[in-house]
Amino acid sequence: PSVTHVSSVSPFSKSQKSVYIEGATIGVEKAIKSRLVQRNWRVSTEATGNETFAIVFDQLNIDKYSDGGFISSTYYEYTGYVSIFDVRNNERLCVYNFTKESLGDLLEGIEKAVIEVEKSMR
Repeated sequence: PSVTHVSSVSPFSKSQKSVYIEGATIGVEKAIKSRLVQRNWRVSTEATGNETFAIVFDQLNIDKYSDGGFISSTYYEYTGYVSIFDVRNNERLCVYNFTKESLGDLLEGIEKAVIEVEKSMR
């Protein structure tokens, strides 16, 4: 996954390691939350005013496919772009564009962006 960095992150403390998710489906939201909680982030599904960062899906399209075999399998492909913002100054920190990716690849791209943000934690 290719993540484009737009602005540098202002330093933040461990107590500020919080984020809310906007514009995702419930399934995608839960998957992101699960991944970030493992990295010790506090994750909200809506802005409460207490978060330092925001993960905002500017666009999210989900295509569903079935292979039509004897034991039919369903696949989902995700296309769109997501940004991480610093809520303290409304700076867009990075953008991740994704095209026809699996949920696993989508989560990997978001996690890659979050790891970059974490490098500014003091």
